[in-house]
Amino acid sequence: MKDIQPFVRVAIRIAGGIAIGRGWADTETVSLFYDPAFIGAVVVGINELWHLAARRYGWPT
Repeated sequence: MKDIQPFVRVAIRIAGGIAIGRGWADTETVSLFYDPAFIGAVVVGINELWHLAARRYGWPT
């Protein structure tokens, strides 16, 4: 799970930058994307979804 965390952190911050640039969100809302607890929760969610998909489709777990 630690291997994916830097990539998720960068992807979330890029998404926050795009949201500000497009005017979809303000800086106060996007500050959530810099919260380590939020990033950790997203990483855990991705990990669990990947595991469920692996079990469903017969991928190695």
